[in-house]
Amino acid sequence: MSRRFRFRDWPLRAKLAVLLVLSAVLPLTIAAVVNIIEARDRMLDQAGAVLAARAEELVWRLDTFNREYQLDVRKLARLPEVVDFLASPAAGRSSEAELTAILQVQPAADPNIRGAALLDMAGVVRATTDSFVGANLSYRSFIREALRRPEFTSSIYVNAARVGGVPSIAYMARVEGPDGKPIGLAALWVRASSLWAIMKNANGKAGPGSFAVLFDNNGIRIGHSYSDDIVFHPAGQLDQALIDALTADQAFGPDTRLLLTDVRSFPEQFERARARVPDETLFRGFAPVNQGWNYGVGRPLETVSWTVFYMVPEAALLAPIEATTGESALIAFACMVAALAVGSLYAGVLVRPIRALTGATMKIAAGDLRARVAGRLAKDELGRLGANFNTMAERIEAQDAALRAARDELELRVQERTAELVLANAKLEAEVAERARAETEARRSEQNLATTLNSIGDGVIATDTTGHVVRMNPVAEQLTGWSLADAAGRPLVEVFHIVNEETRQIVESPAERVLREGVVVGLANHTVLLSRNGSECPIADSGAPIRTPDGAMAGVVLVFRDQTEERTNERLRIRSVTLEAESLRAREASRLKSEFLANMSHELRTPLNAIIGFTQLIHDGDVAPDAPQYKEFLGDILASARHLLQLINDVLDLSRVEAGKLRLNPEPVNLSDLVGEVVSILRTTAADKSIRVETALDKKLDDVVLDGARFKQVLYNYISNAIKFTPEGGRVAIRTQAQPDDTFRLEVEDTGIGIAAEDVDRLFIEFQQLDVSAAKRQPGTGLGLALTKRLVEAQGGSVGVTSAPGRGSTFFAVFPRRMERTAPAVAPPGFYGSRGAPLILVIEDEDRDRASLVRILTESGYAVETAATGAQALARCNESKFDAITLDLILPDSSGVDVLRGIRASEKNRDVPVIVVTVVTERGAVAGFAVHDILPKPVDSPILLDSLQRAGVAREATGTVLIVDDDARSLKLMAATLDQLGYRTVSASTARLALEAAAEAAPAAVILDLIMPEMDGFEFLDHFRQMPQCRHTPVIVWTIKDITAEERTRLAVSARGIVQKGRRAGAALAAELGELLEAHGGFVDHG
Repeated sequence: MSRRFRFRDWPLRAKLAVLLVLSAVLPLTIAAVVNIIEARDRMLDQAGAVLAARAEELVWRLDTFNREYQLDVRKLARLPEVVDFLASPAAGRSSEAELTAILQVQPAADPNIRGAALLDMAGVVRATTDSFVGANLSYRSFIREALRRPEFTSSIYVNAARVGGVPSIAYMARVEGPDGKPIGLAALWVRASSLWAIMKNANGKAGPGSFAVLFDNNGIRIGHSYSDDIVFHPAGQLDQALIDALTADQAFGPDTRLLLTDVRSFPEQFERARARVPDETLFRGFAPVNQGWNYGVGRPLETVSWTVFYMVPEAALLAPIEATTGESALIAFACMVAALAVGSLYAGVLVRPIRALTGATMKIAAGDLRARVAGRLAKDELGRLGANFNTMAERIEAQDAALRAARDELELRVQERTAELVLANAKLEAEVAERARAETEARRSEQNLATTLNSIGDGVIATDTTGHVVRMNPVAEQLTGWSLADAAGRPLVEVFHIVNEETRQIVESPAERVLREGVVVGLANHTVLLSRNGSECPIADSGAPIRTPDGAMAGVVLVFRDQTEERTNERLRIRSVTLEAESLRAREASRLKSEFLANMSHELRTPLNAIIGFTQLIHDGDVAPDAPQYKEFLGDILASARHLLQLINDVLDLSRVEAGKLRLNPEPVNLSDLVGEVVSILRTTAADKSIRVETALDKKLDDVVLDGARFKQVLYNYISNAIKFTPEGGRVAIRTQAQPDDTFRLEVEDTGIGIAAEDVDRLFIEFQQLDVSAAKRQPGTGLGLALTKRLVEAQGGSVGVTSAPGRGSTFFAVFPRRMERTAPAVAPPGFYGSRGAPLILVIEDEDRDRASLVRILTESGYAVETAATGAQALARCNESKFDAITLDLILPDSSGVDVLRGIRASEKNRDVPVIVVTVVTERGAVAGFAVHDILPKPVDSPILLDSLQRAGVAREATGTVLIVDDDARSLKLMAATLDQLGYRTVSASTARLALEAAAEAAPAAVILDLIMPEMDGFEFLDHFRQMPQCRHTPVIVWTIKDITAEERTRLAVSARGIVQKGRRAGAALAAELGELLEAHGGFVDHG
């Protein structure tokens, strides 16, 4: 802004005029603004009251509408004809035509009612005024909700296309039977257009442009007073789950998803409609229907979870206020013009004496000290100002004359002093010339020194005798990152900071030693200079003292050289040698891998060739089924397949460890027990070669925490290898020794063939075998030791071997005594399949293997219980009797041998067939125990089922039915009936005898009479359900007792069904029993 437009530069007359205008206009403006604000607030209060009244009136009309139809449907639900129709069985019901005539009464009397219907408790239409009898409407969510409530009113929806696709409201009431229990549902389908007519009648009743909107509790518009296009559009973004549910329900017809995803946003209405207690205060928001800002209030309905909003446009509401504002502005402008005219006249009179004073001051400023304020001066403030100005001008004129005289005298004195200064200056010039010659000589010497330093390719730093930097050459500046200007005067240790290249420890610079000892310090290597900017560079440095001609030390010179290029060349040379060595190792590894793969392919092809060859002979008929070689060939096929599976399992185990998927379960273990288990597994193999197995275990190792299963796997690999490569009559020794570093050492020593020293390093490497011919003579993949190394290292340990050819080998593994324990996730026991089928206990800790066994057994008709640990398995064996048990030998909390010992010691399952399913397939592992079969993992379905069949566990067995009745004839009749149908029965004439029979062997089902001496049926059920193996066994009550409602409620908890004696024959009861055993379903009451 230019200076002439600044307010402070304005003429005084203009300033006074502006002041007067502001004094007149500002109060009027403030008063007008206050009035406008108050008028606006009053207008909003009045509008809020009007909107609230209209909204409450509309809510009353809508609630009245709903109550009328809710009353109608309640009356319909209580009609005796409706109750009798739904309470009667289908065969005995009255004519649907008669009931349809009753249902048509209300639609005929009220055109708003589109139709009426009766539904059973499954949601199936049993009678209707439309043509969809038998249709199941439970796919509608509001039908499902109505079936759970005494009364229910739906939101507005679009009905099915087969009945016109008309927007409707469903009013529904529960139909109750004579006993007070729900037997069905009465429904009235009312046209939504009749409710929308109420909405349209409310349009514009709160002022011009006012309108009403109806929302459901999801924030979806279900009614509008004048816009049908916005109906069924939400006012905000809905959850995807709600959109999917309403779309599946076809709530608003086939375009439901398009309507719900097309949001017509009005956040204020959306949030209030979804709130349980809507905000009833006045609010403001932008409405999409009129594309403008509106004020409104919301009110909830009492009869349904809907909300009514009554809105009025802000423009219509505030139009009177805007007119008043224009009138106020016009009045203020007229006042401003009048004030400006009066102010200009008054300011001219007031400013006239000020102009006279201004003219006099301008003349004095121009040098006319005789200028004065002319004319007659008034006696006010401006007059006194002019008089004082005249007095001041007279004094200035007198002082100016005095100053002129003093100036003339001063000029005379200056001339005298100048003459004296000329003489002194001549003497000073002579001294300056002498100093200039000395400085020129010094600069020439300095330039020569600088040229010398700058031409040196090494870094040079000079210090004084206190170790402070005084000089640096450019190379030193570049290497240290310090300029001479910054480094001058600083201690050398700040500028020249070096560390050892390998240890990174701070190293004393040669200059410090020179200062301390006064001797030359030669080159020092393997140091790194840390630059000021953070970079590093390897250097070689040396230091020497600077001495004066008389031999006194004047400082130190430090010389250092950048060794980056030399070090880089050295590293390149070393890297080249390393790469060449690695290339040789890679070529050797590739050769060994190819050799290993060739051996592996041979190992894989050998059993495959045998399988294919023997199978081809049998398939082509060259060997008859009754020929002696037939069974021998089948045995060869099975042995080859198992050998092939073991080869593949070894490779998969190693890949699992390398992929990091190894699961460890550290726990306190007894090393003696673990070693004993593995030795017992391999003792038979060792005995076949007359090899003596010895153990020497350190008794101090009583606090070991590790993964017992993985420890046994490592020990198994070591011992099996030792036995494999030890000739007949040899010896294998197992030792454990405590170590001082909180570890312990496991050793397996053999008297085998030994290993050459050059081959020891290759033992634990994948894809490497020491001798191809030796590998061919011994079965296996050669991956055992590599897998062992990975297992030990995963537990924080290490492996190794000492050996000499011909003198045997000692393989060892070092384990930490206490691994960090983590709580393993143990699957809870579970039950699968149908009650009554043969019951198999599956003991398996691996989730995948357990799921596979459950699938095979349940699909084949068996019932299955599972246990993931030895403790779970023994607990189930003590509680229940099983038809067969499958057992894994490697469990997380105990060995399979211990579990097998516990099973054989239990009373209920000591003679049950046990099938071992495990990766350890040696028979020696379970020597001394009655084991029906040993199957390798992964188990094959036909093999497992065949093993169960051979154990006498038939899939078609139906289970045992326990009959409890004090009447001997009833017992005989029911036992004979069930025996003819293939059921095994056990009869008991008292409840106590029945409980003893159930404790001995859990039945598949129970048929129970309630009236018995000593202990009745109710007491029997209380004791029976407390037995763990009988908690879920189905019970059918068969009695002549008249059962009360309270007794039926009690039986519904503990029994599966009730059949009255005399109403059905024994065969019919047996049919009910068959259905319960197959489905094991809900409570069945045939009383």
